[in-house]
Amino acid sequence: MKKTARVVNENGVLMAEVLREEACAHCHGCDLGRRERLLYPLNGEGFREGDEITLELSGRTLSKTSLLAYGLPLLCLIAGLLLGSVLFSQEWAQALSAILMLGVGLAILAATEKKRKAGRQYVCRAEKNKPDAGD
Repeated sequence: MKKTARVVNENGVLMAEVLREEACAHCHGCDLGRRERLLYPLNGEGFREGDEITLELSGRTLSKTSLLAYGLPLLCLIAGLLLGSVLFSQEWAQALSAILMLGVGLAILAATEKKRKAGRQYVCRAEKNKPDAGD
């Protein structure tokens, strides 16, 4: 996944600024659906304020992230349904068990989010855009 960004100076730190596109306003798949702009810290040197850059997240990283975000809650939901069907005979109790386990899966994601961010394994790669030949 690639996104075009602009280098801005925020409190003395160079950041990549991604502006929300019209389609993003309705999606809510990432933070761009909720904000006008997102800022990402830039690790590399060679960027100057005003540079146009491309942020890229590899397909493998995007797949792993999606699998974690959707797969873990789904797995917990199914486990809760199976566990509920073994423990309870009433359907409402089985459904409640499934919903509670879904909540457990979402809570696990929320509790481990800071660790995943600190690990920086899901970091975008920034690359300076090459100027057009006509410039």
